[in-house]
Amino acid sequence: MLIIKTYLEELLRFLDIAKESKADSIQQCIWHIHTHTKSLQGLQQPVDQWQTMLIHLAKKKLDFTEKRDWQNITKDRTPDNMPTMEEFLKFLTERCHTASA
Repeated sequence: MLIIKTYLEELLRFLDIAKESKADSIQQCIWHIHTHTKSLQGLQQPVDQWQTMLIHLAKKKLDFTEKRDWQNITKDRTPDNMPTMEEFLKFLTERCHTASA
């Protein structure tokens, strides 16, 4: 139980995206989300049911442009078709590549 609590606490400590090292910060954010969600899944936690909440919390750390672009991508989604964590991480990965170019 303590290990689950520890992973949850770490997962919810989303890192700020630093403007001066945007690509690195986005990559760290991707790693952070992926590592802690996979660890929790390995402990039989229902991480897939938390996707909407985790995306909402993580996107608060994005800058204005990324928030706007994510909103544009997802604006026509319905409650039955909410964005998945996989889609969000793909979006972040694309942003990471753009920022490092």
